[in-house]
Amino acid sequence: MSRPQGTIQKRPAESYPIGLRYWGADLPTGVTIASVTGSVAPLGLTLGGFSHSTTEAYVNVSGGTAGVDYVVTFQVSLTDGTIYVDDFLVKVRD
Repeated sequence: MSRPQGTIQKRPAESYPIGLRYWGADLPTGVTIASVTGSVAPLGLTLGGFSHSTTEAYVNVSGGTAGVDYVVTFQVSLTDGTIYVDDFLVKVRD
């Protein structure tokens, strides 16, 4: 499978969306994203509501503590019943 995972650096004052795009074998013809949920560990990074389009899952991230690495986990359900769990690493730095 070629599900993308990502890593970003941000400052505590920054706020913007992060996301994952699904394609190819991960998203067969006629299959789309039905829903997205997720979480963050450790606590301290603020997540906006998880959202999605037919091929992308995203969430707005803000805050966090400088020097802490956070793992944002996406749980993506497809219209064919497939469920993907992917992580995105957010490194908060000054």
